[in-house]
Amino acid sequence: ITPEVSSLGTYKKFESQLNTLSSRVNNKNNDNDPSSSSSPSRHREQWRDISHQNNVPTYTPQNRDIIKQLLSSFGFRITGKHDTNSTRSFLVTSPDPTGAKFVITAPSSTTTTDVDDDDVNFSNAHIHHYLKSHDGRGGIAVLAFDVDDASLVWDQYSKSHPILLKRRWPDGTSNDDTAIDDDNDDGCAVVA
Repeated sequence: ITPEVSSLGTYKKFESQLNTLSSRVNNKNNDNDPSSSSSPSRHREQWRDISHQNNVPTYTPQNRDIIKQLLSSFGFRITGKHDTNSTRSFLVTSPDPTGAKFVITAPSSTTTTDVDDDDVNFSNAHIHHYLKSHDGRGGIAVLAFDVDDASLVWDQYSKSHPILLKRRWPDGTSNDDTAIDDDNDDGCAVVA
């Protein structure tokens, strides 16, 4: 969960710029020209040319766009998107088909807290509850595991981290019957 996300077009443009930079860096590093440099300053010049930014902003570790951070590292790319009446989510995955996958969700920019969604997993109430309890800062709200027997994950978390197991949603409804969703025989367990 994060306080805000950009549009899909913004992220896809950024991905394209990263792909261009990567191909330029790889081409320069693979030729036999000893004058081709892989120095950070040379890459900054190339990034300015690709992104049309004369002044690359100074790095700051706070309040950064988590999706852009993931896209900039290890070849992560946006592979899915989901919008509800009040939230926007992106699926960001690593190049490895069995690698890490992140669903990043934020309130839509035009949403108020009283908008309700049919999709409980992407509910505006959940997003605002999380952000309110974390002083408006984003973080990891749900863990998902790809396993053969989801009850093993539930049992282990019940013993070692029971506070991480969500029993009631902010609207007061219980998720005791759906906390482990392995009815689809896909081996997926979700711990909220």
